[in-house]
Amino acid sequence: MSAVAQRRPRRTVSAPANEHDTEQHEYGTALSALSQLTTAALTGGELRETLRGVAARACEVLAIQRCSIFVRDEPSEVFVGCAAHPGATLESAVRRLVLGGPADRITRAILDTHAPLLIRDAHSDPRALTTAVRMWKLRSLLGIPMMVGDQVLGLLMLDNGSELHRYAPVDLEVATAFGRLGGSVLTIARETSGLRSALETATRQNRLLRRTTMAEHRLSDAILAGGGLGAIVELVCTLSGKPAALYDVHGQAVAACTTAEGERTVTLMEDARDDPSVRSVLKEVLPGASATIQPTVGADVRRRHLAAPVDVRGDRWGWLVMMEHPSRLAAFDEFLLRRAATHLALELAGRRQMTSSSADARALLASQLARGTASEDDLRRSAEYLGVSLDAHRVVAYFNAQSDAAQIADLVDALRGRTGADVLATRGPKGTALLIEVPETEIGARAVCRTTQCLRGALAEVCNERVLAGVSAVCRLSTEVPGGYRVARQVARCLETFPHGDGHRVLTADDLGPGRLFVANGHPEEIERFVEDVLGRLLEDEEGCLDLVRTLEAFYENGRTVRLAADKLGVHENTVRYRLSRVHAITGLDVAGDADDQLSV
Repeated sequence: MSAVAQRRPRRTVSAPANEHDTEQHEYGTALSALSQLTTAALTGGELRETLRGVAARACEVLAIQRCSIFVRDEPSEVFVGCAAHPGATLESAVRRLVLGGPADRITRAILDTHAPLLIRDAHSDPRALTTAVRMWKLRSLLGIPMMVGDQVLGLLMLDNGSELHRYAPVDLEVATAFGRLGGSVLTIARETSGLRSALETATRQNRLLRRTTMAEHRLSDAILAGGGLGAIVELVCTLSGKPAALYDVHGQAVAACTTAEGERTVTLMEDARDDPSVRSVLKEVLPGASATIQPTVGADVRRRHLAAPVDVRGDRWGWLVMMEHPSRLAAFDEFLLRRAATHLALELAGRRQMTSSSADARALLASQLARGTASEDDLRRSAEYLGVSLDAHRVVAYFNAQSDAAQIADLVDALRGRTGADVLATRGPKGTALLIEVPETEIGARAVCRTTQCLRGALAEVCNERVLAGVSAVCRLSTEVPGGYRVARQVARCLETFPHGDGHRVLTADDLGPGRLFVANGHPEEIERFVEDVLGRLLEDEEGCLDLVRTLEAFYENGRTVRLAADKLGVHENTVRYRLSRVHAITGLDVAGDADDQLSV
C-alpha cells in the first residue's frame, strides 16, 4: 500500500471544532483493528501470522509505510525480529536483527520510559547515531512499546524510510493505546500458541500411548499363541512398517522379516559384523536400552539401524535390529523394539525353564535331528530357543565308545576349538553321535576331509581309550541328517567288523562307497567264506597269483580300463588282457566283459 493511499486526511490546528471528532475517529479505528487482531489471536492463529496482522494494522492506523515487530527474548532485555509489513523481503531482513544492546539508546529509552519514542529527524538526533539506523537509511522513527502492565513484551518500530514524517499529538496517543492493546494481543497469541502446542503434545502422547498399549497386547498374544521368536520379529515388522531381524550373539540370523513391499531386508550383521564402529555400539548398549547405528559406507551400511539387546538372565543372547526404511525411526519404533526385545528374552527364559528338566536340551535336539523323530516346526522352534541354526550344513560322526557326559562335553569343546563351528552331541544306548557344522561355502569332499582331520585331533586330545568312528557325507538339509546318521553308523560298524591296528580310527563314507552296505550288514565268517568262494584260488601262494591280484586291483582303481591299468602297472595292454583271461580261467569270472562278475570281484 503506497504512502499516498495509506495517508489519511489531516485537519489543521485552526479547526478546533472537529479535532475531537478526528481523535475519536483515530481511536475508533485503532480499537476496531485491535479487536479484529484479538479475535484472530483467540481463534488460534499462528504467532508470527498474528504479529504480521498487528504490523499491517499499525501501518494502516498511523498512515506509516513500514512497521517491524521485535519480541522480547526472556529473561534478557534483548528483542529479536519476528514479523514485518509489508512484504516477505522486509520480514526476512527484520528477522536477522536484534535490538537492545548496550549501544542501543533508542531501545533503552523506550524501556526506561515505557512510552513511545519519536525521532523526528534521525540526521540531527544523537540517539539515532547507530549503525542500524544508518544502514536502513531511516529519517523519522517511532518506537512503540507493546506492554502488559509494566512489562514490555515487544517493540513496534514504524518508519517511512528516508522520508520525513510529521506526527501529531493524537498519533502518539493512538500509538500508546495501540502498543498496550498490541501487548495484549501478543500475550493472547502466546498463550493460545502454548495451549495449542500443549494440546498437540497431549494428542501425540495419547496417540503414542494407544499404539504402545496395542503393541504390548499384540506382543503378549504372540507369546501366548506359541508362535515363537519368528512370530515376535514378524509382529515388530508389521507394527512398525520397517524390516526387522533377530541375531544371536555370534551374529547369525535367527529370524527376519521384511515389509509388505519386500524391497529391503536387514543385513546389518552380515555386512558389518567385523566393523569396529558397529561392534563397539553393540557392545556398549545397556540391558533394556537401545542404540542407533549410523550409516557406514566402508561397512556397506547405507541406512540407520536401531538395535536392542536380548538379555536372558544376565547373559547376552543376541540383538533385535530394525532398519530405517521406508520411513524415519520414531519414538514408537524405539519403544516397540525395546519391548519386543524384552518379550523375546522372556520367551527364551521360559523355554529354557521348560527344558531344564532335560539333562541336555542341545542333546535332545541332536537326538531329534539324527533320528528324525520330531516335526520340522518343532525342530525349528527348539533350534531358535537354543540359538542353533537348523539350516546349517552338517557332517554326522558316530562312534560306539560309551563315553561319559563329561568326556563328551570335553570332546565337543575340543571340536569347536578346532573347527570354529557349532557341534551338537547326543548319546544313545550303543554309541555317540556328533553333528558338526561345516561352512556352506566349502565343497562337500573338502568339508568332510577337514572335519575328519579335526575329529582325529580332538579324539587324540580327549579320549584315552580306542575309538572307531564313522563320518557321513555333508548333509545340506535338516531332513538329510537322519540319513547321514545311518551312514555314519554303517561306517563305524564296518570298522568294528574288521578292526585293524591300534589307536583311533576315523573312516568316511566316501572311503567305503556302496561297499559299506555289504560290509556293515554281514557277519565276518560269512564275508570270509564269500571271499574264499570268489577269489580263493587267487589268494593261494602260487606262482603268478600275486601278479593277477595286483592286475585286478589296478583294473578296478582305474575305472576298469585296460589302458589305464597297463600304465599303472608299467606293462603292455595285452599283458593286462592276458592276465584277466587267466583270472577267468582260474576263477570262472569274466572280469573284462561280465558286469555281475565284476561286481562279485
